[in-house]
Amino acid sequence: MGWFSDKTPKTCSICNRSFSGGGKTLPDGILCDNCWSLVEDHFENDDILEEEYTVEGAKQFIANRKKTKTAEPQPKIYKSQPLRLTDSCQNCGASVGDEATVLRDRSPICDDCASSVRIILPLIRILIEEPEEDIEEDAVLDPLNKITYPEFQKALVEADQARNRYQQHYGNCKAIFLVDENRRIEKNRQHIANYVITGRTVYGKVQAQDRFTVHRRERAYQDTITKIEIPYYYRLSGRLSDAIYEGYSGNLIFDHDIPYIYPGDILIIN
Repeated sequence: MGWFSDKTPKTCSICNRSFSGGGKTLPDGILCDNCWSLVEDHFENDDILEEEYTVEGAKQFIANRKKTKTAEPQPKIYKSQPLRLTDSCQNCGASVGDEATVLRDRSPICDDCASSVRIILPLIRILIEEPEEDIEEDAVLDPLNKITYPEFQKALVEADQARNRYQQHYGNCKAIFLVDENRRIEKNRQHIANYVITGRTVYGKVQAQDRFTVHRRERAYQDTITKIEIPYYYRLSGRLSDAIYEGYSGNLIFDHDIPYIYPGDILIIN
């Protein structure tokens, strides 16, 4: 059951691929690192039966996991969407798809133009609950649905003014991230964990490997974001997948402890 440290070629009993080094031995075979990662959490469970800790037990667990993953329905997303007048953005004239934002006067707005005012009109995520039906659904409420195109044009000006205020207050930084909560997510019994900061980008955009500063009274702390996570209900276009943009919420994930970050903190992305 120990980790191999030699470089002797081996064949995984699950996927039949050849590998060297690493691996995990079972009583009746050996697993490559990739296959072991699929069953590790299960095999580290205190309640696992001895007869399950076998190659066949691993194969059965992986098969059941794939079936469960395939059977899982996509989360339902409720997004209020009025009918629109045309298939072109009212502001820039670009072609828009089904996910275009629609203003109160039925004027469609493309993702790029809508994102330009999120600094003052961010999307709002709520949870719709129906206790009698035992249903919970994520809901995305868009304040742009409640304004007209003339009001949108005014919002563009106000958004630029808001960016100027952030630049004057925080200097020449890449982004500002407001922390809502922090969590520790343990991955197995060895207490290997990810540390997750949930919050919203109020200025600029935040990406993986960005370095930030948070100021405490006694000193300033600096750290690097390991990766980011975009909630499912915000993935309206591929453009949003690489960063947490202005007015959008998301998770900053760290592979190490971050005991100096608190809810309400402002992270200045350098």
